Amino acid sequence: MKLRTLMMTMVLVLSQSVNASAPGHVYSDLSFCRPKDIIEDVKPTVRYIANVSWYTASDDECGKSDGITASGEQAVAGITVAADDLPLGTRVRINGHEYIVHDRFGGGYKGRIDIYCESKEEAFANGRQMLEVEVLE
Repeated sequence: MKLRTLMMTMVLVLSQSVNASAPGHVYSDLSFCRPKDIIEDVKPTVRYIANVSWYTASDDECGKSDGITASGEQAVAGITVAADDLPLGTRVRINGHEYIVHDRFGGGYKGRIDIYCESKEEAFANGRQMLEVEVLE
Protein backbone atom coordinates (compact mmCIF):
# COMPACT_ATOMS: atom_id res chain seq x y z
CA MET A 1 0.00 0.00 0.00
CA LYS A 2 2.83 2.40 0.85
CA LEU A 3 4.46 1.66 -2.51
CA ARG A 4 1.27 2.58 -4.40
CA THR A 5 0.88 5.77 -2.36
CA LEU A 6 4.48 6.68 -3.08
CA MET A 7 4.01 5.94 -6.80
CA MET A 8 0.87 8.09 -7.02
CA THR A 9 2.63 10.94 -5.19
CA MET A 10 5.56 10.70 -7.60
CA VAL A 11 3.21 10.73 -10.59
CA LEU A 12 1.45 13.86 -9.35
CA VAL A 13 4.75 15.61 -8.57
CA LEU A 14 6.23 14.64 -11.93
CA SER A 15 3.14 15.66 -13.85
CA GLN A 16 3.20 19.10 -12.24
CA SER A 17 6.96 19.61 -12.45
CA VAL A 18 7.52 18.29 -15.98
CA ASN A 19 5.99 21.35 -17.63
CA ALA A 20 7.86 23.71 -15.31
CA SER A 21 11.22 22.15 -16.19
CA ALA A 22 11.04 23.15 -19.84
CA PRO A 23 9.42 26.55 -20.31
CA GLY A 24 7.30 26.72 -23.43
CA HIS A 25 7.25 22.95 -23.87
CA VAL A 26 4.29 20.83 -22.83
CA TYR A 27 4.73 17.09 -22.48
CA SER A 28 1.58 15.41 -23.70
CA ASP A 29 2.94 11.87 -23.39
CA LEU A 30 3.05 11.01 -19.71
CA SER A 31 3.31 7.27 -20.37
CA PHE A 32 6.66 7.21 -18.61
CA CYS A 33 4.91 7.89 -15.30
CA ARG A 34 1.75 5.85 -15.78
CA PRO A 35 1.07 3.16 -13.18
CA LYS A 36 2.42 -0.25 -14.07
CA ASP A 37 0.53 -3.50 -13.72
CA ILE A 38 2.29 -4.45 -10.48
CA ILE A 39 -0.84 -4.78 -8.37
CA GLU A 40 -2.25 -7.93 -9.90
CA ASP A 41 -2.30 -9.53 -6.43
CA VAL A 42 -4.96 -7.02 -5.30
CA LYS A 43 -8.30 -8.78 -5.46
CA PRO A 44 -11.22 -6.72 -6.75
CA THR A 45 -14.17 -6.22 -4.41
CA VAL A 46 -16.62 -5.90 -7.32
CA ARG A 47 -16.53 -6.62 -11.04
CA TYR A 48 -19.02 -5.27 -13.55
CA ILE A 49 -19.34 -4.33 -17.22
CA ALA A 50 -19.37 -0.58 -17.81
CA ASN A 51 -19.85 1.71 -20.77
CA VAL A 52 -16.31 3.16 -21.01
CA SER A 53 -15.35 6.23 -23.04
CA TRP A 54 -12.46 8.70 -23.08
CA TYR A 55 -12.44 12.46 -22.52
CA THR A 56 -10.14 15.48 -22.47
CA ALA A 57 -10.22 18.79 -20.59
CA SER A 58 -11.21 20.75 -23.69
CA ASP A 59 -13.77 23.55 -23.36
CA ASP A 60 -16.35 21.86 -25.58
CA GLU A 61 -16.25 18.65 -23.52
CA CYS A 62 -15.97 19.95 -19.96
CA GLY A 63 -16.78 23.63 -20.11
CA LYS A 64 -13.31 24.37 -18.77
CA SER A 65 -9.79 23.67 -19.89
CA ASP A 66 -7.79 23.81 -16.67
CA GLY A 67 -7.96 20.04 -16.07
CA ILE A 68 -9.04 20.36 -12.43
CA THR A 69 -11.32 17.45 -11.51
CA ALA A 70 -14.33 17.26 -9.20
CA SER A 71 -12.01 16.08 -6.41
CA GLY A 72 -9.81 19.16 -6.85
CA GLU A 73 -6.94 17.12 -8.30
CA GLN A 74 -5.27 17.86 -11.63
CA ALA A 75 -6.40 15.33 -14.26
CA VAL A 76 -3.55 13.01 -15.27
CA ALA A 77 -3.72 10.85 -18.39
CA GLY A 78 -3.54 7.17 -17.53
CA ILE A 79 -4.69 7.74 -13.94
CA THR A 80 -7.83 9.92 -13.80
CA VAL A 81 -11.31 8.58 -14.52
CA ALA A 82 -14.78 10.06 -14.12
CA ALA A 83 -17.66 8.05 -12.67
CA ASP A 84 -20.90 9.21 -11.07
CA ASP A 85 -21.70 5.97 -9.24
CA LEU A 86 -18.34 5.35 -7.51
CA PRO A 87 -16.96 7.41 -4.60
CA LEU A 88 -14.14 9.85 -5.37
CA GLY A 89 -10.80 8.19 -4.65
CA THR A 90 -12.00 4.71 -5.61
CA ARG A 91 -9.35 2.66 -7.41
CA VAL A 92 -10.50 0.68 -10.43
CA ARG A 93 -8.77 -1.63 -12.88
CA ILE A 94 -9.78 -1.55 -16.56
CA ASN A 95 -7.95 -3.66 -19.16
CA GLY A 96 -5.16 -4.33 -16.66
CA HIS A 97 -4.52 -0.64 -15.86
CA GLU A 98 -5.26 0.96 -12.51
CA TYR A 99 -7.07 4.29 -12.40
CA ILE A 100 -8.48 6.53 -9.66
CA VAL A 101 -11.94 8.11 -9.69
CA HIS A 102 -11.17 11.83 -9.44
CA ASP A 103 -13.93 13.27 -11.63
CA ARG A 104 -17.69 13.21 -12.25
CA PHE A 105 -19.93 13.35 -15.30
CA GLY A 106 -22.22 15.65 -13.35
CA GLY A 107 -25.45 14.07 -14.49
CA GLY A 108 -25.96 10.99 -12.32
CA TYR A 109 -24.91 8.56 -15.05
CA LYS A 110 -24.74 5.00 -13.76
CA GLY A 111 -22.60 2.25 -15.25
CA ARG A 112 -20.39 4.67 -17.18
CA ILE A 113 -16.72 5.51 -16.82
CA ASP A 114 -14.77 8.19 -18.68
CA ILE A 115 -10.98 7.76 -18.88
CA TYR A 116 -9.05 11.03 -19.08
CA CYS A 117 -6.60 11.37 -21.97
CA GLU A 118 -4.56 14.23 -23.42
CA SER A 119 -5.91 14.40 -26.97
CA LYS A 120 -9.22 14.21 -28.78
CA GLU A 121 -7.52 11.96 -31.34
CA GLU A 122 -6.88 9.37 -28.63
CA ALA A 123 -10.39 9.77 -27.25
CA PHE A 124 -12.00 9.30 -30.67
CA ALA A 125 -9.68 6.39 -31.53
CA ASN A 126 -10.78 4.53 -28.39
CA GLY A 127 -14.44 5.40 -28.88
CA ARG A 128 -16.97 3.85 -26.52
CA GLN A 129 -16.51 0.29 -25.32
CA MET A 130 -18.25 -2.13 -22.97
CA LEU A 131 -15.41 -3.24 -20.67
CA GLU A 132 -15.01 -5.10 -17.40
CA VAL A 133 -14.29 -2.80 -14.47
CA GLU A 134 -12.75 -4.18 -11.29
CA VAL A 135 -13.34 -2.04 -8.20
CA LEU A 136 -10.24 -2.37 -6.00
CA GLU A 137 -11.32 -0.28 -3.00
